[in-house]
Amino acid sequence: MRFTPELVELIFPSEDHPETPLAQRAIYTEDMVREALQQLGGVQGEALAILLGLNAGTLGTTLEERRRQAAALLNILPDTFRRKRHEGLLLWDLTMEVYRISLPRGKWFCVGLRPTAIGTRITRRASSGRVANGTDDLPQEPTIQ
Repeated sequence: MRFTPELVELIFPSEDHPETPLAQRAIYTEDMVREALQQLGGVQGEALAILLGLNAGTLGTTLEERRRQAAALLNILPDTFRRKRHEGLLLWDLTMEVYRISLPRGKWFCVGLRPTAIGTRITRRASSGRVANGTDDLPQEPTIQ
């Protein structure tokens, strides 16, 4: 979670947890992502854990290498894995599982993560309950750029 402070801020916002340091909120966030991966389970959950660098031996590897490993697990080529219907849908499933898990835990929850090649764009509900971009709809399918 050290490279995704936006995700930490989305799931455990500092404004809602002012006494909790960023490092502790990052641990909570990683725990929630791991819980979501466990709920997804199967080869898809394993491929996502590899992609996110959460499996033993994947920390410090390049995204390209993690994609290669995840693709091998799914018995597809790395270039095929990068396509929206594989990587994008897996990330979408993870996003929805994190969202599902977060609902009963309080007022903080994510509306959507938009995976990109260089990071994650995040939309957070405003205090009015409307999505920050002014719509009430759930996010569209994730896009990989």
